[in-house]
Amino acid sequence: MEYKYKKKIKDERGKYIRIYANSQKDLDAKVRERQEEIDRLIFLRDNPTVARYAKTWMDMQPSGLSASRLSDFDLSLRRHILPHIGDLQLADVTAADIAELMRRESHLSQSMQQKLVYVLKGVFALAASEGYVRTNPCATLKAGGRSPKQKDSLTKEQRRILIDAVRDTRAWPFVMLGLYAGLRREEILGLQWDKVTLDGDTPCIDVCRSLQWVPGKPPQVSDELKTDAAKRIVTIPAPLVACLTEVKAGSSSPFVVCDTHGKACTEAAFRSIWSLVERRQTEEFRPKKRRSQSTELDDEGKKKNRRGYHTGCPHTINFYVTPHTLRRSYATELILGGCDIKTAQYLLGHTKAETTLNWYAKVMGGRPDETILKVRAAFGGG
Repeated sequence: MEYKYKKKIKDERGKYIRIYANSQKDLDAKVRERQEEIDRLIFLRDNPTVARYAKTWMDMQPSGLSASRLSDFDLSLRRHILPHIGDLQLADVTAADIAELMRRESHLSQSMQQKLVYVLKGVFALAASEGYVRTNPCATLKAGGRSPKQKDSLTKEQRRILIDAVRDTRAWPFVMLGLYAGLRREEILGLQWDKVTLDGDTPCIDVCRSLQWVPGKPPQVSDELKTDAAKRIVTIPAPLVACLTEVKAGSSSPFVVCDTHGKACTEAAFRSIWSLVERRQTEEFRPKKRRSQSTELDDEGKKKNRRGYHTGCPHTINFYVTPHTLRRSYATELILGGCDIKTAQYLLGHTKAETTLNWYAKVMGGRPDETILKVRAAFGGG
């Protein structure tokens, strides 16, 4: 089709485009409409929103960053930063906006606020260096947040209660690996049977893999651990050997702890496993439910939640417990059992002996019945 009128204009990329019409009036209207769209796109390019620029900042992160670190950044942005200032243009964000954001997120823990501050400073420092903002509104930003609660390890009686409560559930091997091998969560979920030796005089676990959750991707088993020191061989005691032998006999999965299909655990699958612990806690210590659940009864008269799981199981765990509590309890038992600092450091996968020493001081500082024996040995006395 032949057009009588045409005109060339530059688009938002700086390239010429042609606009055609059958009359001068139609051509002027089309040019005006297209120019408005070009101006809008140029404005957005030169004045990006926080949400758009944060994606650029994420894409520029070094390739060497761990998946868990990237996941922390993504979580900080999606849940705590972008809901407040994501739609604002970078140039319009003020120190008051940032202060209001931090005030609204003041309920977060200190460590979570530190992550927010890191991300905010990173995004706006890059924006300042590229000229998108004149002054960095996060230049003097500091983290606040709740101080972390005192975290204690489990007593022998609490360990017995916990193990009895989860025995014969999918949480049992996870709990046992934490209590008797001191593995981190990602190390447990990445553990496969080819790295577990249950026969011979020295049953052990070769800790050389971890499970990483990357947003938008399936779980990834990686040879990259938290630190170089995390790669270690952990000898395991008889209770854990018995547990793993029984689990292995009934498993067809390559993973020691897996989802219901025998595959690597997604984040949701792990939450399902750990919920087997939470649902057995007494009301006082049970985490608050994230969403309402029905109280429908099953054929045996037991309560079922929204997904049909039994919530009528015995509530015998009358203490706080998290996945990391298991590892702390392992460290405590090593120390109380007389394990020297360097051996404990190796078994726990600590990079610095200082980390192990700090926990040693905490454990022994709370047990005068243990320290008095050492004082008497040093200075004499009955």
